[in-house]
Amino acid sequence: MIRNEHVLHEFAQRCDAGERVIAIRRLFYALDGSIDRREGPIEISLEDSTFFFESGADGEALAVDSGVWEDPFSGELSDENRAFVDDHGKWIALDIIEGDPEFFLVGETIDRVLPIVTNNAIVGAGLVAGSKMLVIRLAFDETFVEVTDKD
Repeated sequence: MIRNEHVLHEFAQRCDAGERVIAIRRLFYALDGSIDRREGPIEISLEDSTFFFESGADGEALAVDSGVWEDPFSGELSDENRAFVDDHGKWIALDIIEGDPEFFLVGETIDRVLPIVTNNAIVGAGLVAGSKMLVIRLAFDETFVEVTDKD
C-alpha cells in the first residue's frame, strides 16, 4: 500500500516525458544547533512540478505527495510553539548542493523509477539516471536516501 500511489505514478510519467531534475532538498532534524543528516524526507523538483517522498503515517509504506514542503514552524511562532521548538527541535529543509551525494541527479533526466516492495507494500523507490541510482528507502518509520551504482 502506498499513500497517494497515483502521485508516484505521476512522478514516473513526468520522468518518462523527459523532465529534468532542477533542484533537490532534504529535510533533516535540527535541535540545539545540531543537524542530524542520517535520515529525512527528500523533495525533488522537476521542470514543472515538485514531489515529496517520506515515510507514511503507518511508518511502513512510502508516502509521495506533490508540492513543496512548507515548514509548519515558519514565521511568527506562538510562545507555546517557540517553547516546543526550543525543547524538541524541528525539521529544516536544505538545498542539495555540489558535493552532496544526491547532487548527481540535478540537471539530469530520470531514466527509470523502480518501486521497492516488501511484504506487498511499496517501501521505497530507486531513481535511475545514467549509471547511478538514488535510492529512497523506509526503515523503522524513517526515510533513508543513498546513492548507488545502478547495477
